[in-house]
Amino acid sequence: MDQVQISFNKSTTKFTCVINGNKFTTGKQDYIEHMYRKITGEKKSFAEITSEKKESKSDKFNINERFEFVEGLVQMIATGLTPSAVITGEGGLGKTYTVNKTLVAAGLKDLSDTGALEVASVVNRKNTFVAVKGYSTPKGLYRTLYENKDSWWSSTTATRSFVIRLL
Repeated sequence: MDQVQISFNKSTTKFTCVINGNKFTTGKQDYIEHMYRKITGEKKSFAEITSEKKESKSDKFNINERFEFVEGLVQMIATGLTPSAVITGEGGLGKTYTVNKTLVAAGLKDLSDTGALEVASVVNRKNTFVAVKGYSTPKGLYRTLYENKDSWWSSTTATRSFVIRLL
């Protein structure tokens, strides 16, 4: 299968094309068709060239495999192999559910819901986690990490994990 990469630069209004390792720049779609025919020996329209199926990273793993990776990462947090994780993705996919399910199954308690704790109760912080959920800008993420640096940086005095989910 031919390797084709075509990108369009809005500021220069030109296409940058790479066809089987041959790179060129043009502003005309018919020139792309011409070069494709010259390089591959096949005649195709611009629409056919640009609609060819290209393997992407998202094609490599199905949704179940991806959530298995998330569960594995969260298990690494629960066992102390890594102190934290940032899990991103579109809303409604099940990130929060998967993270909470995996951490609770590992015997950790969620301190995000402090309303569930009784007044003056003693909590073993080594077996707890905090989930910070919701949309965040990069600045907001850094601020949250800085404000909670003692929670995830020092494993002797604080919670075992600091899990962030961004929408």
